[in-house]
Amino acid sequence: MPAGAGAANIPLMADTQRPISSRLSLAGLGAWLLVSLPTPLSAAASPRFPFWLLASLGYAAALTVATRRPLGPRALRLVLLAEAGCVVAMVGLLSNGFEGSLLAIAAAQLGVFASLPEGALWIVGQTAAAGTAIALHWTPRAAALLVPPYLGLQLFAFFLLRQLVREGAIRAVRSRLEERLRIAQELHDALGHHLTAMSLNLEAAAHQTEGPARESVRTAQSLARSLLSDVKEIVRTLKAEAEVDLAGELSRLALEVPSPRIHLTMPPELRLPSPALAATLLRCVQEIVTNAIRHASARNLWIELVESPDGVRLCARDDGQGTAAVQPGNGLSGMRRRVEELGGTLDIESGPGAGFALRAVVPPAAGR
Repeated sequence: MPAGAGAANIPLMADTQRPISSRLSLAGLGAWLLVSLPTPLSAAASPRFPFWLLASLGYAAALTVATRRPLGPRALRLVLLAEAGCVVAMVGLLSNGFEGSLLAIAAAQLGVFASLPEGALWIVGQTAAAGTAIALHWTPRAAALLVPPYLGLQLFAFFLLRQLVREGAIRAVRSRLEERLRIAQELHDALGHHLTAMSLNLEAAAHQTEGPARESVRTAQSLARSLLSDVKEIVRTLKAEAEVDLAGELSRLALEVPSPRIHLTMPPELRLPSPALAATLLRCVQEIVTNAIRHASARNLWIELVESPDGVRLCARDDGQGTAAVQPGNGLSGMRRRVEELGGTLDIESGPGAGFALRAVVPPAAGR
């Protein structure tokens, strides 16, 4: 997708990964301890035991670093590689038949940031390495029996964490906008109602008093009206900020969605003429990202916002699997309704292996 003239590419890939919670870190270390326990109980006298113990402690150290410190993707990959290497060493030195299950913890960490192809390739690679170590330590038949369960555990952990991260990211982005609008509405409904009632009561009091007392009542009534006007202005500003800060919302969205990687092209001078238009575009982008996560299996998502003679144009495409026939669900139907309510048009294209493409055009005066 070509960038618009004068457009600036805004990087939307998180530079760091948030550390997994301390509870999950402790759970991982607990699993390591329980999985490793049979070996010192049964093979502590083996000359290989000191080397096995070193590999086991190395795994625990790598797991602690990976789950308790915020690391960039490159550093995290190196730490996960160390985890897998330690597990393979443990299996090759003194396998008790359970160490391979520790690979599922590394697979779960991959689900936090890795794309589907990268995660699958990584899991297959570390499973093959563990299987080779089992075959050398025991027999090829033992490897054939143990590798499938190890692979199944890893795939389950990877897809579970991957789905949880993406669902959480979508909910977090949507909830921020909804919370701002809720606060604005609460201010309007609660304070606005009481200030209006106060103004009416002061008006009645002004007709029942005379002299200096009436002047004081009129002053209080003027202050109440002024305060009501200030509240309405605050509400209007909150709603406008919640809807118009499109670049900020899109940036935060991509920071919390590690895959697919979002590539945004948006002119720095783009100014949307109305809060309604900004809200519509934001909701459309949220739905596009949701579809790319849930249905497309895409690695990349390109989003372009530009001004054109016929209005503001939103174009999006991904490199996912595509489909022969697009079946509009609630999300796509709602997106089309929002765009058409503003007098715009929405076109969708897709094909098997060709990804998903969308083009929405909204007139420049929409929502004013």
